[in-house]
Amino acid sequence: MSPTKLSYDELKQEFTQQIKKAEHGVLATSDGNYVTAREMMILSDDFKIMCFTGKISRKYKQLQVNKNVALSINNLQIEGIATLTGHPSEKSNAGFIRTFKKKFPKAYEFWGSICEDPNSDAVVIEIIPNKLTAYKASPDSGIHLDILNVVKKTATRVNLLETPQESYDQY
Repeated sequence: MSPTKLSYDELKQEFTQQIKKAEHGVLATSDGNYVTAREMMILSDDFKIMCFTGKISRKYKQLQVNKNVALSINNLQIEGIATLTGHPSEKSNAGFIRTFKKKFPKAYEFWGSICEDPNSDAVVIEIIPNKLTAYKASPDSGIHLDILNVVKKTATRVNLLETPQESYDQY
C-alpha cells in the first residue's frame, strides 16, 4: 500500500480539535546539541498553540537561540516555530489571558497574578505548527501515520509496515 492522499482541511480540523481539547503537552526545546523537554499547560486559538514561561527558565534561553520546537500532545507530534510574544498582560496577548482564564480557572487563580503583573518575568510562547504527525492503528487502515504538512499544505497517510522511516520527512 503506497502513501494515501488525505483531505488537508479534514485532517487539519481533526488535529485542531485534538489540540483544543488538550490540557498538557510535552515541549522540547534546544540551543544546539542540548535538548530539554518539559510538560506545559497548553492553550490554543484555532491552530496557534500558546503556553508561558519565565525569562529565567532554560526554555526561554533556548528559544532565544533556536525557535524550532517539538510538542507532543497524546499521540500527536507537532513540529513548529516558537515566538516569544512578550508579557501575558500586553494587549497583543489578550487572547492568551482570556483563554487561560476560561480553560484553566483553578490554575489561573495561582498563576493569574504573575500573568497580570507587568513587572513579573512571565512571557508567552506562541507555537505555529509546520508539521503534525499522528500514530494511528485500526483494522481498516492498519498501523499508519497521518501527516499534515502545513508548509506544503498536504495531508498523507503512510503505512508504517510498508514505508521506510527515512522517507517520512518527504511528507
